[in-house]
Amino acid sequence: MATTASTTRVQELYIAYFGRPADAAGLAFYADALDAGTTTISAIASSFGTSAEAAPIVALSTSAYVSAVYLQAFGRAYNSATDGVFWTDAITAGATTKESAMVQILGGAGGTDITAVANKVAVANTYTTAVTTDSKSYAGATAAAAAKAVLDNVTATASTVTSGNAAAQTAVTALASGTVDTFPLTVTSHTDPGYELLTRKIDVFGIGIYAADGVAENKLIHAAHVLAEYLDNDEDGVVDNQLVVDAIIASKATIGLWKNEDDLDVITEGQRRIYDGLR
Repeated sequence: MATTASTTRVQELYIAYFGRPADAAGLAFYADALDAGTTTISAIASSFGTSAEAAPIVALSTSAYVSAVYLQAFGRAYNSATDGVFWTDAITAGATTKESAMVQILGGAGGTDITAVANKVAVANTYTTAVTTDSKSYAGATAAAAAKAVLDNVTATASTVTSGNAAAQTAVTALASGTVDTFPLTVTSHTDPGYELLTRKIDVFGIGIYAADGVAENKLIHAAHVLAEYLDNDEDGVVDNQLVVDAIIASKATIGLWKNEDDLDVITEGQRRIYDGLR
């Protein structure tokens, strides 16, 4: 299980970037990676920037982007007169990226902003935990919007934590039952030639995601969720563009997960030998 410090930092990123609580799988995946030293907060923020969910906020003008971060993270409007223009100027000049600025804005919070972030994290944790405890499905734009509405009302005022926790439970109760999204993701063993060293597999719309023994199962499941959401962005259980999936399958493209570079070397050598033997 990830440390509280890592879990808190990842939850902060979800709040500042998306304005909503993290999903349990994503929270565990990124927090575990932070603890293991295989990623950084900046790298996670950058990866968020390429997601479909982030597209609207990334597309904002620099000043609008910074304003959105302040509103979602601190529950207040950005004021250039009192908050300064350092980050807007730095982004505009190309001295930093929007994602890096967001991380630094969070890290540099002071006064009531620190309290606001802590309060939002507390309510977000209530929401994320309740989804798992109540066996609910936290997926899709409607669920995300409802979760965001819960955090929008949480500020530096202590009473908003109490009301926020109650609102979080109400929002979770309204979610559909079931921990599995519209597309079932099942970890299986397999006998696929060339993948003997990647012992587990999840099939996502006919595309295989394979994992070596040392890879935690929650990471394999998370990777599968990312691919499923990319191919089925509206999460109706049907791929958005079948031609894309057909092209991926036709090219025999797959995804492999390994624990470290040593595993990668062994897997690559093993597949090379299999390939040589088939020629």
